[in-house]
Amino acid sequence: MIVQFALALMLSVGAGLLVRSFARLLDTDPGFRAEHAVNVTMTLPAGRYPTGAEVKAFYEQAIAATRAIPA
Repeated sequence: MIVQFALALMLSVGAGLLVRSFARLLDTDPGFRAEHAVNVTMTLPAGRYPTGAEVKAFYEQAIAATRAIPA
C-alpha cells in the first residue's frame, strides 16, 4: 500500500509539473507572428516533374505567385 501511494504521488507531481510546463510554453514568445504564417503541403506528380530542377522551378514560381498576392 505504501508503494502504491508513493507511485501515485510521483505520478501526480509529474502530471502537475507537465501541465505547468505546458502552460509556460504557451506563454513563450516564438519570435515570429504566427497569425500571418501559412503552411502548405503538396505532392507533385512525378510524370510532370521528373527532375529535381523542375520541382525546384515549380516551387519558386509558386512562392513568387504567392508573394504577389496583396496582403
